[in-house]
Amino acid sequence: MTFWAFEHDHFLPLDQVILSPADAGFTFGATITDQCRTYRQKPFRLYDHLHRFFRSASLVGMPVPYSFERIGAILQELLERNRKQLPAAEWTLTWLLTPGDVGYFLGRPGGLMEAQPHFLAYSYPLQTERFSLYYTQGATVMLSRTTQSVPASVISPQIKQRSRIHWWMAEREIKSRHPQAQALLLDSQGHFTETASANVLLVSQGKVYSPRRNNILHGISLQVTEELCQLCGIHFEETDLTEKDIGEAEEAFLSSTPYGIAPIGLFEDRTLPLHGPIFTQLRQAWDEYVLH
Repeated sequence: MTFWAFEHDHFLPLDQVILSPADAGFTFGATITDQCRTYRQKPFRLYDHLHRFFRSASLVGMPVPYSFERIGAILQELLERNRKQLPAAEWTLTWLLTPGDVGYFLGRPGGLMEAQPHFLAYSYPLQTERFSLYYTQGATVMLSRTTQSVPASVISPQIKQRSRIHWWMAEREIKSRHPQAQALLLDSQGHFTETASANVLLVSQGKVYSPRRNNILHGISLQVTEELCQLCGIHFEETDLTEKDIGEAEEAFLSSTPYGIAPIGLFEDRTLPLHGPIFTQLRQAWDEYVLH
């Protein structure tokens, strides 16, 4: 079964997509990205993801070759083309932007700022089984002891991008300790930031706490979680969280596009409840919000 992608102004089979080795997405690690998923075959908070994508591109000065409306239309058509093959599936939509080919990396004329931006979008069925164990065993999260978050003064955490060699190093370290664990990075002051794919939230005294947003990516699922807390009358607060807070947490959970929210069952060496009252309430509210 072949799925559709969009590249160079037209739709094509995903297996025909070609990225040049001279693209600055490879040679400089300069790739802006975003991703959303469907619920009931409809994109969830697509325009929030698009706003974040354009904000990320603006923060790095990377021109986007299409308008906001055009990319929205491309993604909608891409989804419709792929849905015809698996009408009952839920889908992931992913799109990327790079500065394009740098001629001198192939012995041709053309420097970095002369390249033409390269936009690519693709879609594939959401693999819900990847996260099914989160709801029966809980996610496992461990603190990296060898890799810190990139300081916001170096690269803004508001840029959703693929320059992620530090995450690769952190994940290798953590998975040597526990093969299913996700690495959570600390900043230079010892405050929680995030994992490579999720925001982290703690529950203490019935209140939900998130790391400060100036230190983490503005997660769309995190934003939805805050909205649901307000709807449910649950206190939500951004604050500095440290390793000490793990020992005081009553519950902890992740928020991320593929699964929304999921409980943390093992946080460092501490076992936490999978169905605590706050997570249970928020999970029910989440399901009602996305499925009705």
